Amino acid sequence: MNKLNIKLIADSGSELSKEIIEKYDIEMLPMVITDGKNEYLDGVNITPQDVLKGMVNGVVYKTAQVPLKIFIEKFEKYAAIGQPIVCIVMSSGITSSKKAGETAKQIVLEKYPKADITVVDSKCCALGYGLLVMETAKYLETKAESKEDLLNYIEYLQKNIVHLWTVDKMEYLYRGGRISKTQVIISQALNIKPIFDVDPDGKLRLIGKARGSKNVAKFMKNKVRELVGDLDISTQTICISSGVYRDLMMEIKDFFEKEYNVKKFILQDIGSVVGAHTGPYMTTFYFFTAPLKA
Repeated sequence: MNKLNIKLIADSGSELSKEIIEKYDIEMLPMVITDGKNEYLDGVNITPQDVLKGMVNGVVYKTAQVPLKIFIEKFEKYAAIGQPIVCIVMSSGITSSKKAGETAKQIVLEKYPKADITVVDSKCCALGYGLLVMETAKYLETKAESKEDLLNYIEYLQKNIVHLWTVDKMEYLYRGGRISKTQVIISQALNIKPIFDVDPDGKLRLIGKARGSKNVAKFMKNKVRELVGDLDISTQTICISSGVYRDLMMEIKDFFEKEYNVKKFILQDIGSVVGAHTGPYMTTFYFFTAPLKA
């Protein structure tokens, strides 16, 4: 338990592994995954591997925020014993989890007026959100002097995290209404791959296009060089996730190892929530453009 006795809560959109969740004592709230017939709780009765396999076989998934009932149950659990809560949720730019968390907070305060509950919009998504939560947990265990100090550090992480991702096939973005059918046809005909990041408001943003996988990797590496500059990132943990194609994942890992002497990586499948929207052919990675303090 950290010296401030703060309970850190996140949702399953963070894609954190069971090992990390247990190591840092993070309470995880499951988001909802549906396949049109059945409803699942992410990480409870469906896994990222289940979703990837299903999508490859033609299953179309949709997602929903953590149910309000679960927010309330978890908040009450810690409010009842007087433990302060910091709940970091996936970006409000792509989910309504922040609104649900705030609603749950007000309901719990009616029963426990002295409850200390803070709901934080991560402005991040997928394993980038998970990386922010993990670094927050490290800081909470080692250096945080107060709740305000912790919240200031979360804001520091938000301002300096980078999300970079691409998809090899764009039909899933079309299904989600993010691109037009014409764009899908043109991209397929010309072998054009989109490259995205997440803007300061936590919304997905198209930042480039490249023809062919080699040019996608080249674009991403040059973007990293531009953002990192002279900063020493060798002690960072670089998070990389991928769907069914692993070549780009391994090329990005090799790039960080050779160019920046990075030793620590988290490599894993894309999560159920982001995979449901981007499809099984996505590759994405995350890092910080400022020194970490924990």
